[in-house]
Amino acid sequence: SIGLVVSYACPANAVSIAGDYAITPSGAAATANYAVTYANGTLTVTDKDVPIITWTAPDAIVYGTALSATQLSATANTPGTFVYTPAAEAVLHAGTRTLSVTFTPADPVNWTTATAQVELTVTKAMLTATAADATRAYGQANPDFTVTCTGFVDSETVAVLDIAPTATTTATATTGVGTYDIGASGGADTDYDFTYVKGTLTVTPAALTCTADSHSRPYGSANPVLTITYTGLANGDAAPAVPPVAA
Repeated sequence: SIGLVVSYACPANAVSIAGDYAITPSGAAATANYAVTYANGTLTVTDKDVPIITWTAPDAIVYGTALSATQLSATANTPGTFVYTPAAEAVLHAGTRTLSVTFTPADPVNWTTATAQVELTVTKAMLTATAADATRAYGQANPDFTVTCTGFVDSETVAVLDIAPTATTTATATTGVGTYDIGASGGADTDYDFTYVKGTLTVTPAALTCTADSHSRPYGSANPVLTITYTGLANGDAAPAVPPVAA
C-alpha cells in the first residue's frame, strides 16, 4: 500500500432535488513518492419517475347511476393507491362531469405522485308525466287537473323539478257531452326529461228537472194552458217548447 488515505464530501442528501452535485476529495497525507492533486467528481440526482396513468373516458351513464369501478377504472404502470374525486357511490347531476384521480405510488423513493382526469357524460333520466282522468257535468267549469310523475331517482319528488308539468284540455263549460283529451306538458329540469301520457275528461249530462206547474180552474171550464218549469238548464240553453195538450 502506498499509505494514502483520501476522504470525500458531497452536499447532496436523500431529499436533494434533481441536479449535479460535486464530490470533493481531500485529506491525503503528504508522501515522498507522490505529489497529490484532487479532481472533483459529480453526483447526478435524477428526477423520480412519473407514473403513467391509463384511464379511458367511460361510457355515458344516466342520472341516478352511482359511480363504480366501471367509471373509476384508472390503472398505472407501478403499484400504488388511487383516490378518486368524486368517490365511488356518488350520484352526479346530468351534464358533462370531470372525474379526477390522484395516484400515490407504493414506492415513494423512485416514483412521484401523479394525477389524471377524464370527462363523463351524464344523461337525463326519463320521467313519465301522466294526466289524471277527470269527470264533470255539462255546463260545469273544468276541475283542477293533476299530473302524476313516475321514474324519480331515489326519494326525489316533483318538488325537485325546475318546472312541474301541467295539464290542460280544449273542453270548456259549453262543450257538449263526450270525452276529451287532457294533455300533460310543460315540464323542465336539469336532470330529467319527460314522456307525456294523456288523460281523459268525461263530460256527463247535466241533471235537468222538469216540473209540471200546478194550476186550478172552475168546474166545467176548460183546462188552462199547462206549463213546465225546467231546473238545471246550463250555458243559457233555452227551455224546450211545450207541446199542445188536448183539452
